Order: sequence, then C-alpha cells, then structure tokens
Amino acid sequence: MRFRDGRMVHDFLYGTLHRALGDVRPENQLGGSVPV
Repeated sequence: MRFRDGRMVHDFLYGTLHRALGDVRPENQLGGSVPV
C-alpha cells in the first residue's frame, strides 16, 4: 500500500511537472537561457 501510494504521488507530480516544463520551455528558448 505504502509503495503504491508513493508511486501514485510520484506519477502525479511527474506528470504535472512534465506538462508545466513543456508549457514553459518554448518561452525560455525565445527569451534565451534561464538558469534553473
């Protein structure tokens, strides 16, 4: 149970971050390199 819950949370966070980075990436390329 614990591992499965952690996996679900990880998948949710990873998917959210992946979408967020995908949305931001084109703006960063147009504006130049942005330090992370």
